[in-house]
Amino acid sequence: MKLVNQILVVHNMLGVGEALLLAAAEGLDLERTLDAVSGGAAGSWMLSNRGTQVIERDWSPGFTIDLQQKDLRLVLEAFDRLRVPAVGTGLIRQLYTTLQRRGLGAEGNHALVKALETWPTSDRWLARRAGGA
Repeated sequence: MKLVNQILVVHNMLGVGEALLLAAAEGLDLERTLDAVSGGAAGSWMLSNRGTQVIERDWSPGFTIDLQQKDLRLVLEAFDRLRVPAVGTGLIRQLYTTLQRRGLGAEGNHALVKALETWPTSDRWLARRAGGA
């Protein structure tokens, strides 16, 4: 059951990061946007709690990237053993790997958005709105 939880956590966090990047690029007030969508069908614990941290550029961990990667290794081993496709989870693990290579393994797993911000087509909307970091 832990592995199932980890899959849902990282996919949720990827969605939170992409949604906040889009909202920032559109010039939306991020706090108001978070409030507006948190209570509806898109709402989740990750959105309400880690979304706020992403907006504030607070990377203090509840669960570190390094620990997330350990769990994702176990998840991907299970996918492989059971011959189940893991397209999204494999991609997310690669994104976390880029953050580890940048020395960010001790940051919270919600720092996944940093991998999206450094994507070649990204204009780093969230980081620019927050003044860096």
